[in-house]
Amino acid sequence: MDILQQCQKWNEKDEYQKIIDALEAIPAQERTPEMDSELARAYNNLADPYQPGGRDLLRKAIALLKPHEDYFQGDHCWNFRMGYAYYYLDQEGRALRYFEQALEARPGDEDTLELIDWCKKGIALPRFSACFRERTAAAWENFAEREGQLRQIMDEDETHTRGEKLIRACEAILNQAFDDISFELGFNGETYELILTPEGDKVKLFELVYFQKHAPKSVLEHWNILVGRQPLQSIGLRTEDGCEISGDDVQIWLEELDKNRFAISAYCEKLLPMLQASKGRVWWMLTTLTDQVLGEISHMRYIDRFDVLEQPKESPSIRMSQLPDKLREQGLKLSTDPEAYLETYLGYQMEPREDPDADWRLDVMAGSTCCAPLINGYLEADNDFMDRLHADGAVAGFFCYPLDSLREGEETQKIFAFRDRLEEALTAGDGPELLTLTGGATGLYCGYVDFIAWDLRAALQLAQEFFEDSAIPWASFHTFRREAGSVRLKAAQEDTSDGEVPRDEDGVPELYTEAEMEAVEGHIQRYFGTFENVYHELISPDIHVDICVVPPSEERDYYTLVTMGMGAHRMNVPEELAEYQLERAELAIALPKDWKLGHEDLEHERWYWPIRLLKTLARLPIASDTWLGFGHTIDNQEDFAEDTKLCAAILTAPQSAADGGEVCPLPGGEEVNFYQVIPLYRDELEYKLAHDADALLGKMDGICFVVEPNRPDALTRASLRSGDDADDCVAEMDDGAWHLESMQEKELPVDEIHAYNHMAIYLRWCMEHDLMGEEFLAEYGDVVEKVKTEPASVDLRVFLRDELDGQLVGPLFNQKGRAFASYYYGESDNPYFPSDIDDYAFHYFGAEQYHSEEFQDEAYLFIPFDEDYYQAMAAVMEKRFVNWQGQDFDEETLEPSELAKAMMAYLDCECTYFPAMKDDDPIMATYRYAQREGVKEGFVPVLLKADDETLWECLILNSDPDHDGADDYAFDPDKVAEYRQKMLAAPGKDGKAVLEALKNQRKEEAAEDDIDWNEEILGVMEGGYANDRFSSYWDCDSEMTYPLILAKIPVQHPWEIFAWLPFGNWNECPDTPELMAAAKYWFEQYGAVPAAMTHDELEFILPSPVPREKAMEAALELYGFCPDVVDQGPEDATVGTLADGLRQSTIWYFWWD
Repeated sequence: MDILQQCQKWNEKDEYQKIIDALEAIPAQERTPEMDSELARAYNNLADPYQPGGRDLLRKAIALLKPHEDYFQGDHCWNFRMGYAYYYLDQEGRALRYFEQALEARPGDEDTLELIDWCKKGIALPRFSACFRERTAAAWENFAEREGQLRQIMDEDETHTRGEKLIRACEAILNQAFDDISFELGFNGETYELILTPEGDKVKLFELVYFQKHAPKSVLEHWNILVGRQPLQSIGLRTEDGCEISGDDVQIWLEELDKNRFAISAYCEKLLPMLQASKGRVWWMLTTLTDQVLGEISHMRYIDRFDVLEQPKESPSIRMSQLPDKLREQGLKLSTDPEAYLETYLGYQMEPREDPDADWRLDVMAGSTCCAPLINGYLEADNDFMDRLHADGAVAGFFCYPLDSLREGEETQKIFAFRDRLEEALTAGDGPELLTLTGGATGLYCGYVDFIAWDLRAALQLAQEFFEDSAIPWASFHTFRREAGSVRLKAAQEDTSDGEVPRDEDGVPELYTEAEMEAVEGHIQRYFGTFENVYHELISPDIHVDICVVPPSEERDYYTLVTMGMGAHRMNVPEELAEYQLERAELAIALPKDWKLGHEDLEHERWYWPIRLLKTLARLPIASDTWLGFGHTIDNQEDFAEDTKLCAAILTAPQSAADGGEVCPLPGGEEVNFYQVIPLYRDELEYKLAHDADALLGKMDGICFVVEPNRPDALTRASLRSGDDADDCVAEMDDGAWHLESMQEKELPVDEIHAYNHMAIYLRWCMEHDLMGEEFLAEYGDVVEKVKTEPASVDLRVFLRDELDGQLVGPLFNQKGRAFASYYYGESDNPYFPSDIDDYAFHYFGAEQYHSEEFQDEAYLFIPFDEDYYQAMAAVMEKRFVNWQGQDFDEETLEPSELAKAMMAYLDCECTYFPAMKDDDPIMATYRYAQREGVKEGFVPVLLKADDETLWECLILNSDPDHDGADDYAFDPDKVAEYRQKMLAAPGKDGKAVLEALKNQRKEEAAEDDIDWNEEILGVMEGGYANDRFSSYWDCDSEMTYPLILAKIPVQHPWEIFAWLPFGNWNECPDTPELMAAAKYWFEQYGAVPAAMTHDELEFILPSPVPREKAMEAALELYGFCPDVVDQGPEDATVGTLADGLRQSTIWYFWWD
């Protein structure tokens, strides 16, 4: 079997990474075109364009395929793969050409025909995963975060050897906005410069100016953002062989073509040797030199043609360096302002066609434009400019509308007045954020207004609102692609006499207004959770339904998928229900945390069906002119997928949302109702139809709302609820089948019996602690007795598998056992038994092995199943059980205070609130789990006192001093973000030097106070005590914890949390740079991580105590950093006492008086 045959087998099994690994291992120069094509297919299949790195894979596929265009001419697969990559890069125009060639090679191919149809819709009404407006904001946000690094590279690159690294770093940022971008970086002696060059492309210039105008203030503090190369008379270019060319070395002949438009013929003797080998290279050098001499904007504005001569003309010439003066003599202004150039309009006239069915704009008599390339491209059916805009998420197009109702004889005043009103509506308010007007035209039948849209969706909505309020009978949108279809913005009435109804047009989907969209998006984030990913709909015939994916969290151990866009349509609700505002709705569905949502996974119905269900339900009210609400059921007529018998669904109140999540109020007073979609079995659906929704939901009491393809049937299996109190109930706790599935899918090299290891530990502990139910004891009492007396004689893993169907469920336990299971195993709240198992695996194997590819996130399956494992977990379970029995909460703190809410808003990250409690076990469990997750997810957990007014004042005073003392805990999020970015971008101080300076300061203070440094301060290393528990969050008066917040600070390194939490810079507490420097040094030396904080207390946690031989040195550093750890301690406390404590402790405690 050769490599291509093997790749085909891997492809059939969806094992794309194996294809990539195998083919990438072959040197590029040794791969055949067929190998490159297979590798490109694997990149395409593996790429998820909505996940980080996904678009890069698609670009790699194109880069691999393009060089083989001639080799694969006429080949279906090659063309299909090129089209596929461009299509998922949101570049339907480029994709369409390849798909059409693929269809020629394989006529009638259904996949190709479907993609061609999607491409045609995509070029008529482009939809982007991120439009240029959004891409601009994202690129500038990233630039602001990384510009400090760019400046540092430029400052340190004295030998000019790091230019390539600098360009790559900046290009990666700019590519977030631009598919292709030319730029230069420099320093003018005072300010850093980013120069964006249009390379003579006027359409690109519009993009660059828009992008330039959105540079944030934090960037402009250090950078000039310029568009177009600036005029520099003294500059020159150097060829590869070291020959330098300046404006004095080039002869030019200037020819006037039209008013203020010229042609240049250029001759350079120094470049004659290069001219024979590479005329294009010489042309580029001379035009670039013209940019430098004249300025790129003036070059574009006045020079229409540029020719390179092989020998000089006989007529008189001038030096290129004299060109600026020559043009000024012609009365021309050599401005570097790109906006002034773009605002220069050109009037034009055309011979109109009288055929009313001709393509749009062919009826034009006269018009004006500031972007002639778009008009010319449209008339010539040349889509290059459109493709480039489309690749960046921008669209050039025009609005068209009939003129019949605006004409009064020969008068045109109403025509121009209407166009003026339309243009005013488009440029008012946020209009310039959405689009830039480029001209307009008047035809025999229609009027036209031209523009480039930076956010097409919002721009069309803005225009649609204007046309709906006008007397114009119809209006349409069309891109500057002549062959594309049109989009209807306003439909003509069938009996109208004011112009013909446009034919063959698609309508604009019903959309939320921008304000409504912000409200709905904010509601989802607030009540369902922060979504990190959105499945954007590619084709939207009626409404645009995106799916927001809220990932699993500690609070909700499952995915939540929520529609966003269904509520733009008002459903046909019965009149008698009108007062309840049920016309608008969105839907949610919950999926297990191990549900596969990768790009390639969703090509299989086994994983995709919940998304299909949401989309089907979202469109049902439109297709059937009906409505959906609480208790409604929907029959799918067949099983959703092969691996489940679920075949219907019921809508209920949101199960996964916080209180208040049922209804989202919109700015205009309307409401959007949110419903949970719960899939049903056939008999459950029939039961509901025979009775009602409440009857079925009563039967389902105890059935989890999270989708489980093989969940218990509510009618055929006894309810899993037990006990008299709802708090005592627990449904399915665990199922070995879940773990076996992971083992098999990931091909883990462990025995299948390991799927039951942790379940057997839990079952054994419950047996030993008399938590089993009466029915269980009646049937398996002998097993329980053996476990209690001779545990080694019974393998509970086999017992679980063979006797209990591999499951742990509530009815196995007595009332206390069920209640404890509900607390510790029923939900993924903390503490949570499976998380404790994972925590044990993390510490057993260590962070590196735990997160390794070998374990594939399943480290717990590799723990040796022995008595040591059981005893370690039994100790944990005992602790959890004792805590559960003796726990108490301060009821007044069950809900976060206004300050706590403000603190969580200030933190701007995932937070967990804890009320005051008697036992801190849930707090420490959550912290430990977060420690483990943070290694992989990229955050650092920190515990904060929630109601600490002084801590709030410290944070605001450092990060947003303008709001110091503001009412209602107000602050400016932008200023806080700027402060954090500034702290993170600033060059870090040397931690050892900072601590050394603080130690010396303490020595000087001791000398000034006549204190014997060696005897009274240093002392001897004795008298210390072990400290392994946090102290700062305990209230000694109530003997409870204070209300706390666990914040998952989104930073890569522990010391960076002080950029988020700048609590210092008062009395002797160090400022933020010093806190960061010291924390970095201690992390590198001892693994110390800042973990808990109040306004005057700070605690670090360590993986192990400081070695004895380093304890004195560390203690002296701590004393320099915070002298009160000794000075405010016991009367006889010394640095030596502190050192003796450090060598025994995993917690460092600081307190500043």
